[in-house]
Amino acid sequence: MKRVVFIALLASFLFGKCEHFQKVVTMDFANVQKGELPFGWIVSCSGKSFPGIWEVDEKKRLFIKYPRGNRADEKNIFFTKDEYFTNGVCQAKILSKKNAGVLFRARDRKNYYAVSIDFKNNKLIVEEVENKKPKLLLEKKLSLSEKPKVLKVAYCGDSATIFIDEKEVAKLTNLKKRAGGVGVVASGSSQAVFDDIVIKVSQ
Repeated sequence: MKRVVFIALLASFLFGKCEHFQKVVTMDFANVQKGELPFGWIVSCSGKSFPGIWEVDEKKRLFIKYPRGNRADEKNIFFTKDEYFTNGVCQAKILSKKNAGVLFRARDRKNYYAVSIDFKNNKLIVEEVENKKPKLLLEKKLSLSEKPKVLKVAYCGDSATIFIDEKEVAKLTNLKKRAGGVGVVASGSSQAVFDDIVIKVSQ
């Protein structure tokens, strides 16, 4: 009985620790000129030598205008290391006809976790990219409407919870507990649009 209580208290402590945010950053691109990009963010591609072309459009949204690649493993990424942490939240509003999502615990363009929505096939896809090679962790069918979706990943220790429009859709376990940056991702030729990127840092 004592052990059960201890485990419950430990889980409560860990969960509470990750719910306390030391810093919250919102990137809505309102102060970025059309055709430009915000300072401190990195444009790259995990499957190509040269990145695609990203810019802020006339509606003050981040847009991958010319993606690089055609395959799902060729991932166009836009991320920041200005916020480099182990536990927290990353979310973004996404509009796409193909595959797009968010990434977290990104050490560089070769190593990160990617959580994306395959809008064409109505699927949630979670991958661990290590040394440029993606490993599928989760694939799940979704029921999607046409409107833009808010995709959120809240992660703590070796686990994470995924939300779409604030509705929980999946959980992950056995993640590598490492610090990293966060951002957004679009696979292959996806011309995705992103807005209202929210970063919450627990530790």
